[in-house]
Amino acid sequence: MTKYQGIIYYKHNGTNVFMNAVKATDIISLFCFDKKRVAKLNERWPLSKNNIYMLFEGKEIKLESE
Repeated sequence: MTKYQGIIYYKHNGTNVFMNAVKATDIISLFCFDKKRVAKLNERWPLSKNNIYMLFEGKEIKLESE
């Protein structure tokens, strides 16, 4: 049962660029990203490196890498 949802995006020239929607059953799982998952995002969207955000419950949260 999905309880939490977030939108993953990066910023480019003042525009938010959608990358992925994530869903999880608990808040910790929503914000947990392993290195492989981050590497895949950065490979597909090179401009997203150190520039990944999540929109969660109307708030923008910058996701830290490493």
